[in-house]
Amino acid sequence: MNSDTERLLWARLSLFPGSFDLDAAEAICGFGNLSDTLVIDVLDRLIGKCLVTVDRSTEQLRYSQLMTVREYGHELLESSGDSEELCQRHLEHYSTRAGRSSIDWVRAWTGAG
Repeated sequence: MNSDTERLLWARLSLFPGSFDLDAAEAICGFGNLSDTLVIDVLDRLIGKCLVTVDRSTEQLRYSQLMTVREYGHELLESSGDSEELCQRHLEHYSTRAGRSSIDWVRAWTGAG
């Protein structure tokens, strides 16, 4: 790692137990010393260093970390003091996403729109 922002994003991404999309990475990890607008560039650098993998088999790109990489990143996260805020941001992001999906499903089912 040659960048504090790369280390920071690597640590924050360790919060995701599986794959994630760019929207989630920006919304959850983009705050403080790493703005949401920088996430995509830093994520690209982590991909180039094989610290993040990309699944291109779906319409929307999915990103993930190998378990050993994620575990080390989680150690970095624990020492950063960002864990509580990240967990809250993760909860809010996916709660909002679930709420929107529920509304979309009901509208599609009922024909309301």
